[in-house]
Amino acid sequence: MEIDRPSLIERLEPLVGAPVVLDDLKRRPGRWTARAHGPRSSAIVKVYGFNRAPRVVKQIGALAPGPVEPVVPRVLDYAPEQGLLVLSEVPGTSLRRPLLDGNLADCERAGAAIGGWHRAFWGTSPRFLRAHTSERHLRLLRLRASQAPGELAGSVVGAAADLAAPWDAPTVIHRDLQDEHVLLGDRVGLIDVDDAALGPPELDVANLAAGIDVLSLRRRRDLSESLRAVLRGYTARGPDLSASLLERCWRLALLRRVVLHGLPELLERANARPDTLMEIASTGGERPISRRVDGWRARLRRAP
Repeated sequence: MEIDRPSLIERLEPLVGAPVVLDDLKRRPGRWTARAHGPRSSAIVKVYGFNRAPRVVKQIGALAPGPVEPVVPRVLDYAPEQGLLVLSEVPGTSLRRPLLDGNLADCERAGAAIGGWHRAFWGTSPRFLRAHTSERHLRLLRLRASQAPGELAGSVVGAAADLAAPWDAPTVIHRDLQDEHVLLGDRVGLIDVDDAALGPPELDVANLAAGIDVLSLRRRRDLSESLRAVLRGYTARGPDLSASLLERCWRLALLRRVVLHGLPELLERANARPDTLMEIASTGGERPISRRVDGWRARLRRAP
């Protein structure tokens, strides 16, 4: 992907001031992300291929009516013909630090903000956010697996075949929630919300928990108390979670990480019951999500 840096810097100067310094953050097929620094402020710059920028602008705009916390990026500038999107920078440091430091208060604060976000959008259907169905999730997982070595791909696809039951989409979800996408400052923030969709909150919680589990393996650290603090915060402010769906989403999240990180040892963990995670599902029991949505609407009708 070709980036016209002189033209980009000229466009950024009114936003952050001159001179502008660009720091590359991430480069993926079809997407380039950088931080723009200036004397007045900083911003996040994203350039997309495949005509994706217009959809991302609409998706981020759909999150604007959400709660004051977590903070999400705002669109500062947009050039569809260049695939360019300039976003406000969400302040804070990654959740990874309190996870590793055992700062349980910050871990709990992060979980509470995520739970509050799910609850704030519960039962709504913001325009431009499409439903992330289990069918689509499995299709994307199979696509990822097809790029892995043959035996590993076959194991992942085989394990995922039993996890394909439909699910409801009762709230807004991040869809790629991991510790590095949760920032802690004066307020909790969420970044990389490009893939936000409607879906089950269990998917976000399981993705975050699976990422913490992988971090624990890689650092050879027991992070179970940090994870419990995140989940404790979530249950304080978030919706009830279905135990069966939470366990299914956990397995899907680990299978995704098998192919993303080339970690076949996660296959065995994907077949084990995630006891720490399941502690928070006891209040949600095995109720289908559709019944929980109906219950939420009934409480609204009874409200004075």
